[in-house]
Amino acid sequence: MAQETELVIATVVCTKCGKPYSLLDTPLYKAVEQPKRYPGKDPIIFLCCDFQTVQPDKVEYRPIGSGLIGRNDYEFQRERVVRIANELAPGKAVEFDETKTFIRFRIFDPATHTALTVSSGEWISSELADKSDGELRAFIKQLSSGKIG
Repeated sequence: MAQETELVIATVVCTKCGKPYSLLDTPLYKAVEQPKRYPGKDPIIFLCCDFQTVQPDKVEYRPIGSGLIGRNDYEFQRERVVRIANELAPGKAVEFDETKTFIRFRIFDPATHTALTVSSGEWISSELADKSDGELRAFIKQLSSGKIG
């Protein structure tokens, strides 16, 4: 019986807290097939203690499921929604329903107490992790019916 090959993903380490984060929108590789060097040239921005930036030469490939925080982490996906919402509607607020089993959010203007989006519906964090930032932006714009973005 053949042994299953371990999968690895591109990761960065937060310079403030030292936690490793998997990079969204990066492919998984078999442990022996990953690139020797991360293919990007631009600095990589990720969300941890605050917005962090690292150079591509700081990216490592680590086995998935080895204590990485990222793709399927509930808090990470909430922060990702906030980051993208702030890009689309600066100064507006993201309101989450209080739960740790799914993510449901809406965006509103705190100055006028006006809802800018309808409710997102219930998402588990892995469903949001499967969406690229572009897909999540498009989804939020759709929720707003043209009010933001």
